[in-house]
Amino acid sequence: MLLNFDSGGTPAVLEFLTVDFRLSPGQQGLLGALPYIGTLFMSPFAGQLLSRYNPKICVCVSLLLNTFFCALFAFSPVCVNPEGNCAGSYILLGCKLAIGISQACILIYLPVWVDEFAIPSLRTLWMSLLQAGVPLGVMLGYLFR
Repeated sequence: MLLNFDSGGTPAVLEFLTVDFRLSPGQQGLLGALPYIGTLFMSPFAGQLLSRYNPKICVCVSLLLNTFFCALFAFSPVCVNPEGNCAGSYILLGCKLAIGISQACILIYLPVWVDEFAIPSLRTLWMSLLQAGVPLGVMLGYLFR
């Protein structure tokens, strides 16, 4: 659920981000799309990483990277120059791409983990809770802006 928190929180505060970071309409759209683009590009590599290395280490490193880039996104410097381009907007965009990249191992491994470790009689419940975490995370992101 927390992996998708920023997917709801970012659109909820987009009007403030647009003013503070001088985002163009194209950058606003990229801000929402880049996590998915990052996950898309990292997914083939994430499968290889999970096959070659201990999945627990891959998931832990992914969580640490995700936390780091979410914090960097949250504390990006606001534009102070009223006439110039804002470097903070590029930091925002880079963080969103890195957030998507860092989520790939987690998103790929979670269903495998549920299938492997869930109690057989509760496996479908665990899988449905896992899938419900996506819209719940987005919704909570909107609510806690």
